[in-house]
Amino acid sequence: MKLRHLVTTFILFTGLHSFAGFKLDTLFGYYSLKAETNAASGSLAALGLYAFHVRKSFVPKFDFGIGYTLQMSKSFFGDVSYGPDLGFYYFPISNATPLHAENAATTYVLQEKYKPYIS
Repeated sequence: MKLRHLVTTFILFTGLHSFAGFKLDTLFGYYSLKAETNAASGSLAALGLYAFHVRKSFVPKFDFGIGYTLQMSKSFFGDVSYGPDLGFYYFPISNATPLHAENAATTYVLQEKYKPYIS
């Protein structure tokens, strides 16, 4: 049976926490999978995507990350798929790290509110 079409949609919401130069992402979201073969077709969609990633910046526009993802067929129960993640994150319109500037009297840290990335 040969797969003819596979359409995947993910919508993720994230929380970001920083510690010791590392960033901890906690994500949850919605997924939609649709697959079709010559003999059959099927689809699955649920609010059941959970991920935890740790990222570290090495150069201004790039992060390297490692994490783990769970995907559940019925939000918190049902069939489960899971596995480790390894990847690079590219920030095309912002820096991966906050911008720091200081002198003897003040310290300035610019943390951008929205930081879209490609991964």
